[in-house]
Amino acid sequence: MRSGCSAERSQHMNAPSADNNNLHRFLGEEFQRVAKRGCDYLVLDELLALRLPRSTWPVAFSHLGVLYALDSDRDGRVTLHDLAALAEEARLYARQHAPHECQAQLQGACTLRLYWEAAKPQGTAAFVTWVCQLLREVAPTQRCAVSGRGIIEFFPREAVDTLHMLFNVNEMQGLDSQALLDLLQRAGEDSGLMYLDDEAFDELVPVETRPSEATPVSMA
Repeated sequence: MRSGCSAERSQHMNAPSADNNNLHRFLGEEFQRVAKRGCDYLVLDELLALRLPRSTWPVAFSHLGVLYALDSDRDGRVTLHDLAALAEEARLYARQHAPHECQAQLQGACTLRLYWEAAKPQGTAAFVTWVCQLLREVAPTQRCAVSGRGIIEFFPREAVDTLHMLFNVNEMQGLDSQALLDLLQRAGEDSGLMYLDDEAFDELVPVETRPSEATPVSMA
């Protein structure tokens, strides 16, 4: 009996380690499947293509707080180590909460983490810089010559569509992606950074406006 109890205890103690190894192997396989660029990191569109079971990954990659928690060095890139760290946190939450509560609890914790970082001095500026970097990795910016202003950096339409999705602009503000593009372009023209009557700028928005005004990211 003593020997049987010892073996049972040993199996129970080793189970989390085995589960953890399986999780890391599964994450690694999915990581390699979606890493189209052959890099050792994923960007937003690749993250959204990951297919992970709800039991392993109970949160949405499109959730802004989750993205912030994943991108540990705020460069718009997520490594396999970043994924594994949040997956481990999700595993701990799954032990503490009922399955139907786990997503809300973990996403809430990620959102709170983002809030406290943004509330720090210069935190809002750092947040905007991070979101811009997320967008640059998905839709690289273009540099265009603007009469009287020199070379200006612009986001393409794809970045505006991504911004619209990330910030739930349709739900929160009642604006579709085209309306958001129009709004940002008007802000760009008001700042003297683009001209709406120039077809070259039809699908572009400036990355920054005047310092006293909102950037495209903060406006969204």
